[in-house]
Amino acid sequence: MDPQIQKNSSTEKGEKGMEMQKANSTCQAAQRKDGRRKHVFILYGMLATCFVMLAVLIFLFLVKYSAISEELRELHFNHSEMTMTVLKDLDDIRTKQEIIQKSLRNDFVELQGITASICKQFSISYSSCPHKWKARGDACYFFSTGMKTWSDSLSDCIERKAHLVTVESDEEQGFLANTISAVGTYWLGATDIKQDGKWRWNEDDKLVTISFWDIGEPKKGYNNDCGIIYPNGSWAAARCSFPNHWVCKKHLIC
Repeated sequence: MDPQIQKNSSTEKGEKGMEMQKANSTCQAAQRKDGRRKHVFILYGMLATCFVMLAVLIFLFLVKYSAISEELRELHFNHSEMTMTVLKDLDDIRTKQEIIQKSLRNDFVELQGITASICKQFSISYSSCPHKWKARGDACYFFSTGMKTWSDSLSDCIERKAHLVTVESDEEQGFLANTISAVGTYWLGATDIKQDGKWRWNEDDKLVTISFWDIGEPKKGYNNDCGIIYPNGSWAAARCSFPNHWVCKKHLIC
């Protein structure tokens, strides 16, 4: 074969091979490009699906939150209404209790007056004080060794057919100051629970007119609603829930 022809044939084959390689490269590039587009479309589709699912979840959450909020508002309203009803009932009970206590005090005072009048008319001597009670005039006093809250102390005195002590004179104040223990404080029957700053005796609900308050006493606020007497005889306002000794007082009946 002619060398020139052989050379031309080889050249043609090389050119065809290069063209085929270029075509294959172009085809592969096109395939890669199509693959990338598919991946991008799939990614966009997944993102869109995620956004839709997120939107659905947010919507469901808002619906549930709204329902729960409505239930909570209804419960709060019912609770507030119930609380108001209970408070009103408590106020009614307190009012009725105060009326009953006032009536009992009046009856007791009236009975004491009638008894004293009878004793005086028939010259009947007074009975003696119970065991462990101290006598002074026509009254008996019990000085506790234990410690209780003001209300528990009052209950103890009532069980003993007495009341927390009411101080009616300077002489009685001196008797208490000289008799109480030097190591403790004692509850008095004075309190301003009903009206802050208006101190009254629990026995007869009368205002405290004779008082021996310490300097700066009685303190206001901080639930200091019950009176105490110190070992030196001075008075102070204290929390009714604190434990202290107490003094009970009852009048002798012939």
